[in-house]
Amino acid sequence: MINKKLENIVSIISNDLSTSMSDVKLIISKFIEIIDKNTEYYKKPVSPIRFGVLSLDAYYELHPGVIIISGHESSGKTSLGKTIVASALRQQLYTLYHDTENKLFLNDLSALKNSLFANNIEGIQLEYWIKTKLLDMVLIDTVTTLNYNTSNYLIDKMRPYIDFIILLTQMRVDIKTQKNIPACNPIHISNSHTRILFTNIEKIQVGSLDMKRVHYIMSKYTANIKLERSRGSFIIRNNMIDNLYTAIDILRTRGRISSRGPLKYLDDELLGNYNKFTNDPEICNRLIIEAWSELTDKDIGDSELYGMFEVQNFTEKDRRIDLT
Repeated sequence: MINKKLENIVSIISNDLSTSMSDVKLIISKFIEIIDKNTEYYKKPVSPIRFGVLSLDAYYELHPGVIIISGHESSGKTSLGKTIVASALRQQLYTLYHDTENKLFLNDLSALKNSLFANNIEGIQLEYWIKTKLLDMVLIDTVTTLNYNTSNYLIDKMRPYIDFIILLTQMRVDIKTQKNIPACNPIHISNSHTRILFTNIEKIQVGSLDMKRVHYIMSKYTANIKLERSRGSFIIRNNMIDNLYTAIDILRTRGRISSRGPLKYLDDELLGNYNKFTNDPEICNRLIIEAWSELTDKDIGDSELYGMFEVQNFTEKDRRIDLT
């Protein structure tokens, strides 16, 4: 319905163009109808998705908007980025991974085989895909590599079209406070609703396997503009987040898994050695369920578990893919 303010505008246009007010109203109504039709895509509510990381999904869902992941060089940002994209693909999202450092070819990309890729050489291609409105998620690894104007331009282009914008960024020291802060445009930080900061990285060994434990702080704005913070950690193995070993690490840290020589126990129940029980789907499912319960104080059934994490296959080759 045309309100009083719009009636005044219609009257001015009618007088200036010597056209009847009814004709002006008709043109404006048609114009508004076209705008509504063309912007219907943006009005559709977008459901939150899963990160694909046990310790993150236990607390929060990944909501549409700008998400910033920051950490020092070689801290695991790309591993987390790949895991999030792989999870989005499993949830039927159309994704594009923008590799600004042109280093992604050094990684195992089998978990991302259905994703689109772009690098700095293919900037025009990236802009083309943004304009198609087909993409659900774009991840930029890392936004620090892009110059100031390019990053502003790309993100301004993406925001009207892309539901999930994931920005990976390195850290820098703030001159005034001498504290580590994300090395990206402050505007992007202020526009983000979720920020994940890597605080510490440890090299660990589980059995005979070398892994990394990454500690993080997550800051997230809720629907009522309340800032919530949480701390957690996850395990990186073979350059992907490994949810099985993340679950084992959580249960070990909380005293639920103990060792007696090479044998491992969950509470008082014998699991066997690592080689045995990490290749047993039933035990692996149970460990993730127990870790989820530790983090959330809620029980989760097998049916819900399979909807959240790919944990059906446990071969040494596929674990980094199917458990993330």
